[in-house]
Amino acid sequence: MKNRDQASSALTPGAEKQAVKFTATLISFYTMLYDRILVLFAVAGLATGVVFWWFGLQNYAELSWGVATVSVLLGLFVQIIESLRKGDVGLAVVAALSMAAALAFAQPLAGYVVALLYVGGHIFEYFAQGRGTKE
Repeated sequence: MKNRDQASSALTPGAEKQAVKFTATLISFYTMLYDRILVLFAVAGLATGVVFWWFGLQNYAELSWGVATVSVLLGLFVQIIESLRKGDVGLAVVAALSMAAALAFAQPLAGYVVALLYVGGHIFEYFAQGRGTKE
């Protein structure tokens, strides 16, 4: 019992405030990095798909767009699970259904477009939040 009281009193109010601020900064950095990785996958899928399509390799282009869509879709599932834990149901579910349906109907480019729009929207939201906190 004595050790627990000592541990709880180990943080002064100033140190506790700094710890909360540091944790918020880490979460913000993780979110920014996560969204940028998703954008990287999406843009890489577009670039490789266009190169394959340009050289007449339609099957490889579709495979590239499909892989990019699946990578964003997997990241999206993680975000959906996190938001459902918080009780928030948003457009992420609609985007996931759209991408999954496009892949199911063998339309990888359509699924890729939805993935790119979703990821791009997250990047814009991140920058808007950053500007909002500055002003």
